Amino acid sequence: MTDSWNPLGNGTNTSTDKSIEHRFRQTFMEGRILCSEKRFSEAAQKFSEALKLLEDFPEYDEEKKLFCVLGWKGFSLDEAGDHEAAIECYERVLSLHQNELTWYNKGCSLRDLKRYDEELECYDMALIINPSSNHAWNNRAAVLNRKGKYSEALESVEKALVVGNTAKDSANPWSHKGTALNGLGRRAEALKCLDKALKINPLYPTGWFNKGQALLSMGNFDEAVRCFEQALCLDSFHSDARDGLEDTRILIGNQSLMNAALYADYCISIDGSSYQCHRFVMLARCPKLLLEDQLPNFITASAFEKFLDYLYNGFFPNWDPEQVGDVIDFLLCLDHFCDK
Repeated sequence: MTDSWNPLGNGTNTSTDKSIEHRFRQTFMEGRILCSEKRFSEAAQKFSEALKLLEDFPEYDEEKKLFCVLGWKGFSLDEAGDHEAAIECYERVLSLHQNELTWYNKGCSLRDLKRYDEELECYDMALIINPSSNHAWNNRAAVLNRKGKYSEALESVEKALVVGNTAKDSANPWSHKGTALNGLGRRAEALKCLDKALKINPLYPTGWFNKGQALLSMGNFDEAVRCFEQALCLDSFHSDARDGLEDTRILIGNQSLMNAALYADYCISIDGSSYQCHRFVMLARCPKLLLEDQLPNFITASAFEKFLDYLYNGFFPNWDPEQVGDVIDFLLCLDHFCDK
């Protein structure tokens, strides 16, 4: 989190005003220090206290002070996991002052809530204000990859690479470029990009996850496992890497799933949560789980039903669902179709 404004002002002349200013300065800086120590819940509380000072003494309230403290409170709340509350702070900031940083931060909070369409809109707004924002271009590419819009993601990531200021800035876009190329079926190019990203920043958890996903789609399960494990070593809370590792172990444990990469290709053109659909397709190769009515705990019955509906109406629009007796019959038909 960075800010472009000094929330402390130039002070005022009376002793009362100076006392208020001192309290405000001290509280605000305590919040900043707590942020630097990654004590984000405590930091958010300090920023709330600073905001209350502005509310209690409206004559001291200045717009720049207000939207700067709100921005830091939003950042702290987001890092503490309260994404909805963070978004409320960012929206208050934007009602006072339209700026690139707040639109970007709001997009990051929406990403954590998986509200990808709104996230994309935020990055677009940030880019209207600053067309050279490499971070906004980079995150725009990431959300387009998640939505399965790989050609558009590739265009955004090329912009991120052009406007990036440092070599370290380029690790993320090179990784997202690899994901986009893999989604477009350009496997060799994808791996080169993913390897380049990790060479720039070998401590980048999502870079290892993205490489694992690419290897998984190519059927290289053992290498995919190593990538997911490395991502989790760097970030034990990386839920996508944890899911990828679990899926890959399911594939390795079922010899009938060894051609699951073929199924993954179906998901490339999906406009939606392509990674989640990717997982459903691979798990559809586990009839034992389905026969026992034991979907893994990360797959809800309603989500799986929605996925099957997509297959009926998207991949096989001429099929009549009434002619398919149950899920297992459907999967057998799907196996037969894919094996041709």
